Amino acid sequence: MRLDKFTLRAQEAIQSAIELAERNQHQQVEPEHLLVAMFEQPEGIVRPLSASSARTSRSFLTTRRRLSHVFRAFRGANSISVLG
Repeated sequence: MRLDKFTLRAQEAIQSAIELAERNQHQQVEPEHLLVAMFEQPEGIVRPLSASSARTSRSFLTTRRRLSHVFRAFRGANSISVLG
């Protein structure tokens, strides 16, 4: 994958997702890592899109908290799938 072809924000989100996976001792980066990373970008696209619905934003934050618990529960697992 050629990261130089991605936008700066996309590169930052990918890097954050990698760091999140490493912090949780996961063997690979999953879509959930990228979703959390994109939502946490203060100037990214996901937060403004979800801000149009406060309920969606609160729901996502609740889901994110649950994901962090699941990430801790699966520490060291090769692969996780919690949203699908």
